[in-house]
Amino acid sequence: MSGVFVICLIFGALRFLSYGNSSVEMFAVGVITLSVILSPLSGAISDFDAEGWLESLGGEGTEVDAEYTAAIEEAFAEGIRSAVAEEFSLDRENIRVKLFGFNAAEMRAEKITVNLSGAAVIADYRAMEKYLNRLDIGECNVSIEIR
Repeated sequence: MSGVFVICLIFGALRFLSYGNSSVEMFAVGVITLSVILSPLSGAISDFDAEGWLESLGGEGTEVDAEYTAAIEEAFAEGIRSAVAEEFSLDRENIRVKLFGFNAAEMRAEKITVNLSGAAVIADYRAMEKYLNRLDIGECNVSIEIR
């Protein structure tokens, strides 16, 4: 509490001394005042412990990590689905993507399976496999699902 009082006192004194002076002097006093006010915050920011904060929120952060990884995996699969639909002029509703052994850090999967249904079954699945394997995102297999 005394630190806040000292900062306010210094700020008031600087403002009093700069009253009626030119705008350049006012700017200089403002910069000095701002640095005095923000200097205690720099120590607080550097001492911030993010891991400790996450642990206090929910244990060890494993739930947050699992949700984060699941969201990345879902977005990755959706990106593959969109890329295939755009490259081969297919409806996205006729494409399903399954990922196996997904690694969020490397943005790769051990195996990617793309299932085609509906009007997408007439697409060239071999060309689709070549396209996906060229992206180097994992071993890709395309299968056709007839209902």
